[in-house]
Amino acid sequence: MPAFYEMHLDIDYIEKQEKKGKPFICSEKDNVDDIEIEGYKKGFFCYSIYEGKLNFKWPEINLYYRSELSERECDFLYNICDWPVLHKRVMNALNVNDVKGIDFYPVNLIDESTGIINHDYYVLHVKNIIDAYDLKRSKYFYYEEDDSYVFMPRQTFLDPKVCEGYDFFRSEKFFPPLYVSERIKKIIEENGFTCFEFISMV
Repeated sequence: MPAFYEMHLDIDYIEKQEKKGKPFICSEKDNVDDIEIEGYKKGFFCYSIYEGKLNFKWPEINLYYRSELSERECDFLYNICDWPVLHKRVMNALNVNDVKGIDFYPVNLIDESTGIINHDYYVLHVKNIIDAYDLKRSKYFYYEEDDSYVFMPRQTFLDPKVCEGYDFFRSEKFFPPLYVSERIKKIIEENGFTCFEFISMV
């Protein structure tokens, strides 16, 4: 049976590094809520990343940090949008391995202290939106009035037969979680990329 994982930022690791006096760069300010383009009202652009297809020209995204707090780069950047913002090292590794179903869009990581712009980070956009969940095994609430689902953490399971063949995907019933194959987990771990966590989903 193929293995799949929820991939997200490893907050526990980031906090442990901070307690050791080795904090990573964190972005706690951006211009995302100020962006207004066709299809997205002001304050709603942050949800665009969950769409399988982006039908607009990618705008200039500015993420801000303060170098006096940290200059230590990580491979999965903490940001208040909770977007998968990855270092170009990760992007290059995925591209070298010819991973399909993803795009990368640039962001400006701006040091508020100096004004220096770091161009090494990109937003990962996942194009595969599939009916990924095993509803017989998962625990969830369904709201008929707006045809929406809420799935319980640690009690949600993927259907491996549906997910097989995809390296990156989101569920059409609940967009925010980002799921990956065993192959992607192996690429990340073998390259020693920082601040990733993988939770088994099958």
